[in-house]
Order: sequence, then structure tokens, then C-alpha cells
Amino acid sequence: MRTHTARAGLFALALFLVGCGEGEAPDSSEPSGTLAEEEPSYEGHATGELSDPGSASPDDEVIEIGIQRLGCASGETGEIVDVEVDTGEDQIVIEAAVEPLEGPADCPGNEVVPTDIDLGEPIGDRDLVDGVCEHERAAETTMCDTSVRWSGGDR
Repeated sequence: MRTHTARAGLFALALFLVGCGEGEAPDSSEPSGTLAEEEPSYEGHATGELSDPGSASPDDEVIEIGIQRLGCASGETGEIVDVEVDTGEDQIVIEAAVEPLEGPADCPGNEVVPTDIDLGEPIGDRDLVDGVCEHERAAETTMCDTSVRWSGGDR
């Protein structure tokens, strides 16, 4: 897996650099920063929220969602490479993916990219569900406290 190789390389580089010091141990009271290598890899996963949940209606076939990359990316969501829509009897699952990033990144929170999604049919009384929240690593984030983004049964 490429992520583990990159982490091992960075760990070896860090050991080398620490070894080049003049016998001083790093100060463990200093924060280590917020680089992506310290955060879990979400491999291009992105979450989505309705841009204006109050304006959604059961008749809507096209909705606007704000897509945001999970994980550290220096504030950038990046290019949206795929949005899958799976319509079922009780729910419509929408899963977005963004281009994977390489290298370290800060973690200030990433931009939200408004995106029109054609559902292919009216929402009806079905729930709109963020499919990325079904992935184990994403499910552990606060962005996936709930995967239901709009409840059709409440209308």
C-alpha cells in the first residue's frame, strides 16, 4: 500500500534528521503540527451536505450539495472526480470522490464545493444519504455523525 510506504519513508527521513542534531532530544512539549501524515488517509473520500436543506422538496430531481474533502488538504477540496447516485425504495445514496492528494498538508478545514446532482427521478419521500459515511474511516469523523442529509419522511 502506497500510504504505508510514504509514511515509512517519512519516518526514516525524520530519524535521519533527528540523528543529524547535536545530541539534543526533541522537546516533547511542543505540538507536532497537523500534517496529513499524522492523520488517517481518506483516499479521496468527500462528504456532501445539501447546500440549502430548507429548499429541498420531494419533487426535486436535481439538488445542489456542497462537497468537502475528508482529511487534511490545506483547505482545498480539489477536483471532484466522481459522484455516484444509487436510488432505492427508501433512500437515495450519494457518494462523492475527489482526486487523491500527495504529500503533506495542513488541516484548517477544506473548502465546500457546490455541485448540482441529477438524481434521475424525484426525491419523493426517501432519505438522502451520504454514502461516504458507510466507509469505516469516514464513519468515525464528525462529518458522519449521521449519514442522513435530508429525511423524506419528515415532509
